[in-house]
Amino acid sequence: MPRQLLLPSHTCLLTFASSDLKTWSLAEDALDLLQLFRKQLASVSETLAFAIVPGTAAFIVSLGDEEVLFKYFKNEGKFPEENETLEGIRALNKQLAAQQFNVFDRQLYKLLTGLFTPEKSRKIQLTCKILSDDTEIRHEIIRIHQLPVLTHCCASPSNWKFSSYQAVLSDAPTALQRDKVLSLFGTRENFSSAHSAVADQTYSA
Repeated sequence: MPRQLLLPSHTCLLTFASSDLKTWSLAEDALDLLQLFRKQLASVSETLAFAIVPGTAAFIVSLGDEEVLFKYFKNEGKFPEENETLEGIRALNKQLAAQQFNVFDRQLYKLLTGLFTPEKSRKIQLTCKILSDDTEIRHEIIRIHQLPVLTHCCASPSNWKFSSYQAVLSDAPTALQRDKVLSLFGTRENFSSAHSAVADQTYSA
């Protein structure tokens, strides 16, 4: 799947895939990656779902709007012009849109690939898919939670600790946007049954 642009105010599926499984030790790296992801992305996005399995990490995030992203990257000194304005960034993005160039995409991509050491980042491919509506977001949330099952890491999403499945069903504090996820499904019962229905279809196929 080719990487689409990371654009403000969009919900995206982010997938990190390692070309060399030896560079990705789940026990050592999963919690570190989650902590880094939350720390680095907390100011520019909200996380709706995630799952980490050997060789792959997938996240669904809702990116902040242009003003949120501009303020963050401006404060981080990521714009070369000291007096750069949001209007100037918007004009540049509009001018270079035909070339598939976007300032926010470039900075977000650098931020995401910077989660890994240089040695690992060279062996990890990042893809991005823009999710167009709630139906697609629900589908991808379920697909992410089924990833540990489909990769034979466990028999059920509830048995895998490196995913957001249990955090959605729990009442414990979480950095995950639990209420937003549940609003997509209606109730915890609907959330659980939607995953079970997909699992039944997968196993019977």
